[in-house]
Amino acid sequence: MTKSATMMFIITTLGMTKAATMMFIITTIGMTKAATMMFIITTIGMTKAATMMFIITTIGMTKAATMIFIITTIGMTRIATIMFIITTIGMTKSATMMFIITTIGMTKASTMMFIIKP
Repeated sequence: MTKSATMMFIITTLGMTKAATMMFIITTIGMTKAATMMFIITTIGMTKAATMMFIITTIGMTKAATMIFIITTIGMTRIATIMFIITTIGMTKSATMMFIITTIGMTKASTMMFIIKP
């Protein structure tokens, strides 16, 4: 996680409305001194092809910076609430980034949990 470490997580979840493919492209670059984390999340094909782009830039990851991003998107199929809880703790010397993404209530209450520890 030092000197421009580019980590790309592409997660596709299927089966919302007509096989809506949600692509989570998360790139983390440089985790020491002014770490700029850009989360580009594109969700395509929810209601009338609503393209929602969440660009979140977090700057400064020193001395155990705990940043919690809770993003709720409502109104896909039967009010499916997707909660993205992303906690990033400590960005120096073996930075353990835990991305806990829970998607609840898409098709037959399929709970998909992505726990990523780089």
